[in-house]
Amino acid sequence: MLPILILEILGPQANGFAYIPLQLSFTASSFGFSLATSAFAESAHHLPEAYQIVTRSLAASLVISLVLTLVMLIGAPVTMAWFGVEYARESTGLLRLASLAGPFMVLNQNYYTLLRLEKRIGQLILLSLACLILTVGVAYFLMPAHGIQASGIGLLVGHASVSIFILILTRSRAVTFIGRDSGVGNEAG
Repeated sequence: MLPILILEILGPQANGFAYIPLQLSFTASSFGFSLATSAFAESAHHLPEAYQIVTRSLAASLVISLVLTLVMLIGAPVTMAWFGVEYARESTGLLRLASLAGPFMVLNQNYYTLLRLEKRIGQLILLSLACLILTVGVAYFLMPAHGIQASGIGLLVGHASVSIFILILTRSRAVTFIGRDSGVGNEAG
């Protein structure tokens, strides 16, 4: 969705500068997404252990995502320089901002895994929609002033906001994500 927004507001050249950093930034979260998907598949066959499975997935995902985010933050100028000096100048900031969203994406995806296991699809849809609206809305309003960097800001704001909401939500309920039993697969839960 962001490339279409960039193309419409900033034009094809800006879209060209944004494409590679957006794709590269998702490496900070791709392993976490894979682990969350695996956790869903494993938990579906072992519901009594679902919380422990997803918690292990979250821990491993966050460690991997944080390391990859750090690599992206440090290596962004060198990585973007492979595509030329002008490309590096235009796209390094976007790569850094979008990479910062990676750990939040991972947390959200693992929580979505629990929602899917608990068949709370309405909440899953609302959280996903909130993330989309925040991401695209922030990018849309900031793009005229901040160029392609607005896409990174939008990703960071959208995913971080949903992560904060998830942490608040899970701390205020008996069914939680981090630190307590989720109730998935429990006879009484």
